[in-house]
Amino acid sequence: MTSTHPGNSRRASIIALLIYLAGAVVITSATWRDPGVRWAGLGGDPAKFIEFLGWFPHAIGQGQNPFFNGSI
Repeated sequence: MTSTHPGNSRRASIIALLIYLAGAVVITSATWRDPGVRWAGLGGDPAKFIEFLGWFPHAIGQGQNPFFNGSI
């Protein structure tokens, strides 16, 4: 029988997390250099997501329904 040390599993999880985090930073590095102009992703999805994030505080500030933007 092979016994596994509990620390080995945790260490492997931390290493995997760091690898994925490093990959995410590399993939989105252009966005972090100039976030006002660039975004991560292709097509219209990033633009729509940015619009959705901005709509909620705008609607609350204007006294509008934040769950309906009228563009559909």
